[in-house]
Amino acid sequence: MDAKTFKKIKKVLYFSLNNQYSDFYKSKYKKMGLTLKTIKNKDDFLKLPYLTRDEIVSTDPFKRLFIPREKIGEIALTSGTTNSKRPMIILNTNNQPGSEKSYIEKSLELGVKTWLILWPVLAGQNRLARFDYLKTKGIVRVLGDISNLSVSAKIASTLGVDTIQTTPKILNLFITYLKKEYSLKKIKYIVFGGEFSSEERDKYFKKTFKNAYIKYVYGGNESAARAYRCNFLDNKPPNLYHPSNYYYFEVIGENGAGELIMTHLYPNTAFPLLRYKTGDSVRITSEKCRCGSSTLMEVFGRLEQEVIKVGGAQIYASEVEKALEYVKKYLKTTDFRLHVFEKKYQGKLLPKLKLQLIIKSNLGEPNLEEEIRGIVSENLKISQKFNLSQLVEKEVFLPLEIEFVESFEFTSKQKRIINNII
Repeated sequence: MDAKTFKKIKKVLYFSLNNQYSDFYKSKYKKMGLTLKTIKNKDDFLKLPYLTRDEIVSTDPFKRLFIPREKIGEIALTSGTTNSKRPMIILNTNNQPGSEKSYIEKSLELGVKTWLILWPVLAGQNRLARFDYLKTKGIVRVLGDISNLSVSAKIASTLGVDTIQTTPKILNLFITYLKKEYSLKKIKYIVFGGEFSSEERDKYFKKTFKNAYIKYVYGGNESAARAYRCNFLDNKPPNLYHPSNYYYFEVIGENGAGELIMTHLYPNTAFPLLRYKTGDSVRITSEKCRCGSSTLMEVFGRLEQEVIKVGGAQIYASEVEKALEYVKKYLKTTDFRLHVFEKKYQGKLLPKLKLQLIIKSNLGEPNLEEEIRGIVSENLKISQKFNLSQLVEKEVFLPLEIEFVESFEFTSKQKRIINNII
């Protein structure tokens, strides 16, 4: 952190700790004997306790509102956290810095007219409000129903939809219904957010929607866009971004990879984030880009959903997806669920992976489970040096288990990696 960045943080700290509308941070820090006077430099700042999702959910949203109530421009909603049955409610202003300009420019460039939002209803209504500025450009927006994709496809056809804003998972399911009602060639713009997309899935979408420009967004309801993709990243893997200049980022982990921590660099926001634990796994590196940015952010996905650390190693959903490319001919879909357990073996606990897959019917292949297990184990990268087979030989992991299932339950929060370790 340089002096210029800390100067910006100091302004946010002043706004947060001397605020007439909320004493959220003042009370939080007071319990630990921390005040604005004790935070004199960047080292003091980096000793501040983290802000967690559970803290946000458990606090009345109006008690963490740092601006006058009449300046609330939108209310962002999610289903909350696994530790609470309460929804996460974020009160925002209308003037959040983000990528409004880029959306307008690309929409006008592509000539889009009708924008379909396919999200769970809570998150969908937020996006409907957040993109309200598009109506000034003659763009009509409509919220589809992910619980009835058939009807949503008919709506898309009737309205002549040319833009779809959704998640990779939902679009993957929607394609089957949409192509029955509508020509996929008419889709000009696809905006993805909310979850990780692999290179394999990105290639599939580009092949399926040949006339569409695909935009990947990395953000969250707690913030505006956390990072962005410049034009020079369009042909790079979909998880590569440039960090936003509106936040200061830290990474808890080794070799620049780990959980992303973020802090606002501008005051006067409805709810400033100070050392907020996002729950996302990323890697930040220094790398010059032709757009002028000198920093690259590689996003791996949600911890405990797309990434898990077990047995001293990091398992990524993206690496599982890559391994499944070698057995793709047997699979009905490359969607999967990877269950992680610990089992006793020769007096010690070792990680055990169970991979659930949906295979094509009537394959008639003998010993198919064994074949898939061997191929996946050889190609599933667990660390920079070893694949799963090698770690099984070293008795660091137990052998992979393969289970064939009929289907996976569809939920708004898709967990492809399930931690069963208590």
